[in-house]
Amino acid sequence: MICDDSAFGATASAMRRTAEPIAPAGLQCWLDRGPYPIALDKENTMNDAANASGAPLVLGSPVSELTEHWSGAAYVPGDWRETTSFYRADRERVLCIGKQVWERDDAHPVGLGMFYSLLTQALFPGEGNEGKVTDLAPHGDAHTMHLPPLAVEAALAGRDDIRVDYLPDPGALARRMLDLLAGQRVLGLIQGASEFGPRALGHRSILADPRRAAMGDWINARVKGREWFRPLAAAVLEERAAAWFDLPSPSPFMQFTAPLRASAVPQVAAVTHVDGTARLQTVGADDDPLLRRLLAGFEARTGVPILLNTPFNGKDEPIVETPSEALAAFCRMPLHALALPPFLVTKRSEPELPA
Repeated sequence: MICDDSAFGATASAMRRTAEPIAPAGLQCWLDRGPYPIALDKENTMNDAANASGAPLVLGSPVSELTEHWSGAAYVPGDWRETTSFYRADRERVLCIGKQVWERDDAHPVGLGMFYSLLTQALFPGEGNEGKVTDLAPHGDAHTMHLPPLAVEAALAGRDDIRVDYLPDPGALARRMLDLLAGQRVLGLIQGASEFGPRALGHRSILADPRRAAMGDWINARVKGREWFRPLAAAVLEERAAAWFDLPSPSPFMQFTAPLRASAVPQVAAVTHVDGTARLQTVGADDDPLLRRLLAGFEARTGVPILLNTPFNGKDEPIVETPSEALAAFCRMPLHALALPPFLVTKRSEPELPA
């Protein structure tokens, strides 16, 4: 069954029923002021968070009714780009297809193009692999993921405040990065072509050890310059995800917020939300070879197949695109190292370590 927003009106009563227990004054205050608090002190922020939590309850109720009664339905959503709704819909086997083109939301038209391509491939299979589409993520081996050498050399030239190591062996580069990560250093990573859309999946990322809550607090405050409660994603080996998350299917594009297994929560505090969930990215065998190597190596060292992954950008900045932008951001932020395969850059004056 495929329905659009007009056919979804039957569940509107659920929104009214769910809204009744929410304090009207608190919810109205949140609606008037917007979702982000003016004061960032913890007490006021928690009040805002309590009021704002009513909105997902109201918006999520129609999702619950749809998944309860229309298993296998395909809904054309605007609200469902919220990751908890994606998780709920996926668990109930609802197919979500984007329709509306919202401002600064480029996933919908591209998603429809992908859907049409995959649909026609299924209905009219051709011979060979010509024209086949699988996903929008960049692919390649450890060497084809390297940035243009001239662009990297130009960005690094004439700098006396950094050290540059040339590590053409992918294994050697990964080992050096793992030494830094295990030593509580925070790394920037830029390689190959950037991913499409607002997520950083290992090509324009900031990586860190996810095991301590203090690491997440330090990255939000010192590196990203934003509120303490903002989430940081978890990149996990796809084959290990089920042991750590209650996840119905792989999440390669960081679009799901899934519950952590109870035993996993204290082991990855930096990426765990207050409700015991995490936004996660599964990294499969055919995905980014360097990120795969880092995750496997980190598990071998620590027993945790997860790394903290957040987009490589600062406060009010876009995600870095070029080697020169990455180096400028690295020097401006309190990052400890920058990987531009096959180069690894460190600062002659190292920033303090996270507390």
